Formats: sequence, C-alpha cells, structure tokens
Amino acid sequence: ANRMFEITEDVQKTIHTTAWVYLVSLGDASEDNQQFLVSALEEEAANLAFVPGPDALRLGAKTLAPLLKRTTLLVLREEDAGTFLGLSERRAFVREQVEERVLAIGPDILILVDKEHGAVVRTREERVDVPSPATTVLDTLGAADAFAATFVAAHIFYPNDLAKAAQYAALNAASVMGGHTAHKGLLTRAALES
Repeated sequence: ANRMFEITEDVQKTIHTTAWVYLVSLGDASEDNQQFLVSALEEEAANLAFVPGPDALRLGAKTLAPLLKRTTLLVLREEDAGTFLGLSERRAFVREQVEERVLAIGPDILILVDKEHGAVVRTREERVDVPSPATTVLDTLGAADAFAATFVAAHIFYPNDLAKAAQYAALNAASVMGGHTAHKGLLTRAALES
C-alpha cells in the first residue's frame, strides 16, 4: 500500500484543509510526491509528522532534505538513524551526534525511539528523555505509530509542554505493546489524563 501512494486530487484537497499531515511513505513517485508536499506545506502552513517507513528510510535524509526542512515532527527508531543519515554500519555513533545531525537538516522536533531505553524528544533548544513505562511486551506492532500519533495530538493540546506530550505518547505505546493493541484503538485523552 505504501508503494502505491500517490497524491491525487482528493489528497491535495485534504492537505489544503488540515493543520497536520501524518506521513509514512512517499510511494513509488517519491520525487513528485515530495515536491508537491513541500509546496503544499509551505502554501498552507500545515505541519508534517513524518514517521519514515522502510522505503523512506532507504531514500535517506539527503534525498528527503527538502521535505525534512518542512517537517514539524520526525520520528526515527535509533536503529534506523544511521542508515537514514547515510552513516557506515560499521561506524559507531553517539546518540547526541545523531540528534544534532538530524536537527541540522531541518525538522523542528525529533523523536528518537530506542526499544530498550525509551525515547528522546529533541528540539534545538530542549531535550526530554522519555523512559519506557513498565509493561509486559506482548506485541510491538503499531507501537511506534501509537507513540507518534499520540505525541501529535498531545502537542496540539499542550504546544509548550513536550514532556507531557511525550509522557502521553509513551503511555499509549506501552498500552499497545502490553496487549491493548492498536486494533482496539488508542487510549483516550481522558484515560491518559487520569
């Protein structure tokens, strides 16, 4: 499905009427789709939450630089960051250096997720470490999307509180991994705030 993504007239209308776009793939027409998205995001002042899937990770940060400059939120798994940046697999890298390199490309907010150590939310001015909530992991399917989608929603309600948005995101991701599963829906705002 990701490969078949193309920007049709219906997609264009949606982008022009929303405050946020959530993107995983640019499809097979990645260059054309990227050009359109960059233009649409600039024209409409919309925000982009980008959680690159395998095809976007392979394109890499250099190819996606125009889009990353218009990205409000970029979510990367730490294990994918080196590949995304085009770093040699044999080269050891320090997490903070990866964070700085990604932020220098353009996203306003970077979330770097590590399944063992939780996540870090970074802007150019702020860093929030997000430990993984204690949970028995039954399944990880959908956890990254649960984290990212919850972060976006919480960031809309609490734009000046990255820690709160990250805390809610971690709780929803833990809920998905602990058996609630994304198929059952995510925890509501009321459940997260209780």
